[in-house]
Amino acid sequence: MEAVAKEAGVGKGTFFCRFGDRAGLMLVLVDEAEAEFQEAHTSGPPPLGPGAPAVDRLPRSAAR
Repeated sequence: MEAVAKEAGVGKGTFFCRFGDRAGLMLVLVDEAEAEFQEAHTSGPPPLGPGAPAVDRLPRSAAR
């Protein structure tokens, strides 16, 4: 956590106030990745987003 805080340019105390612990940091990172995936799936360009046949979208979404 100290190395991550240092890389982010903030103090370790600030980092812990924001995320609490490693699990809190991981939740934020997973949430961001999930939001990006949902955006690509609902409004992104084919073959992942709308406009492509489902048979083409499924393998692409599994690869993300």
